[in-house]
Amino acid sequence: MADHKPQPKPTATSQILTAVLTAGAGWAAQKLVRTVWARRAGSAPKNAADPNVSAVAAVVFAAVAAAVGAIAQRAATRGAEKVAGRIHAPGARAVESTLRDSER
Repeated sequence: MADHKPQPKPTATSQILTAVLTAGAGWAAQKLVRTVWARRAGSAPKNAADPNVSAVAAVVFAAVAAAVGAIAQRAATRGAEKVAGRIHAPGARAVESTLRDSER
């Protein structure tokens, strides 16, 4: 079995960054999927509830959109963790205090 290290509790900064970046990544992923779908299929994706849409097309679009959304969410979460880690790094506080002291 693999040893699992306990994860540190997320900070407020990382939670806010994760929310903002995930929303932005979700929006970008939706635009990307719709644009690629329209270029490949020749038309924009239709409403899945429309009876004229084939079940295969609806399922394929849903699967592609979900996969791209999951990848975007994962990337946004990792990016937010990296940025928050840099903000809350031990050396970052020392630099901030040094800059404040030099301004006085």
